[in-house]
Amino acid sequence: TVDFRKRLVDRDGHFVAGVIADADKGETGSVDALYVEEPLRRQGLGTYLLKKAEEFAKENGASVITTNAGDWNVGFFQKNGYLLRGELKDVPKGHNCYELYKMI
Repeated sequence: TVDFRKRLVDRDGHFVAGVIADADKGETGSVDALYVEEPLRRQGLGTYLLKKAEEFAKENGASVITTNAGDWNVGFFQKNGYLLRGELKDVPKGHNCYELYKMI
């Protein structure tokens, strides 16, 4: 397994967005964490970071990338071409959790 981490900082050096991903050589990649500060959302930073993680996974031989999302952000991944593979209802309490994948 090889790891990928990309951090974005503002002019003052404060963390504003980042992604943590990995790839198993010749198998799958995964997006383990993706975060963008609230005021900077809907400006393309999340999509940029997601694409970088996908490129990394593909460069390391992965043909599919997976991630987990809550009901509050599953739409973001679906807009970026991810398909539902599984769903846990009421996990965490009052929400649903989804497993998604994308062929790369």
